[in-house]
This record gives sequence, structure tokens and C-alpha cells, in this order.
Amino acid sequence: QKMDKRSPEEKLEDVEIKPLEQDRLNKVFGFICGQDKQKKEREYQDEIGKSKNQVVKNDKRDKITEGDLLVVLKNLGLDPKKSEVRDMIWEVDEDMDRCVSKEEFIKMYRRCVIDECFMEPRKLYNLVQFLMFDSGFKGRIAEEETLQLLYIRYG
Repeated sequence: QKMDKRSPEEKLEDVEIKPLEQDRLNKVFGFICGQDKQKKEREYQDEIGKSKNQVVKNDKRDKITEGDLLVVLKNLGLDPKKSEVRDMIWEVDEDMDRCVSKEEFIKMYRRCVIDECFMEPRKLYNLVQFLMFDSGFKGRIAEEETLQLLYIRYG
């Protein structure tokens, strides 16, 4: 038996995400990112405060923050502690900016998909899986949507 000498990062690149899966992942990422209304207000205030010659730089605009996750989890009827939400982000936050970027989000998904020993942190992944099945983000999963995604993933 040949030994695979590729790095874990190289192996992740081989994980195929089907088009429907990618579409749902994109929707879930966008949905979670848009939940913290205070984040949006801070961004707006930052932009108003800048002169026309200054570049507006807000690192959290296209990232999942603690506030975003808190809102999503509360809307699902959960009452998480801030430390639990911080842990969900910390588990996948590779650049240690206390947020989850799109790249980190996709990498987390790929890692968990190929993890047969359940060694990868799964808190955020479990939430993402639920939201992928709940395409209307209503807090409920329809059997038909679930079966469709499972068929695409596992055949």
C-alpha cells in the first residue's frame, strides 16, 4: 500500500464539493454573516466617518462574527453562552482574528466531510449542516431537502 505524502492542506483540495452543496454553503455563509445588525451599523458609521480619499477597511464585513452566531443560535431557540460561541469560532479561526472568513468556512466544511474519525471540531459544522438542510432558514428541516443533499453527497 502506497503512503500518501501530501500535506493535509493538499488533501483538502481533493475534497469535491458538489454545485448544490456549494450553493447552499454560500447561502449559509451569507445568511450567518448578515445577522448581527449592530455590525452593519458600525460599518455604516465607519464609512460615514471617512473622507472621500480614505479607503474604508472593515475586516469583519465578509466574515462571521460572534454577534452573527449569537443571533443565529438564539433564533433557533438556543441560549448559548458567549464563551461557547467564541469556542465555535476559535475552532476554525486560523488567522486568529476572532472571525470566520469564507476561506476558513469552506476549509472547515471540507475537513469535517473527510473526517472519518470525528477528530475535527464540529460545533460550527453541525450548525452549518442544519442550516444547509433548512434552505429557508426557518428553523425547520424538510425531509425532501435533506434527502436531496444527502443523495448528492453520498449517492
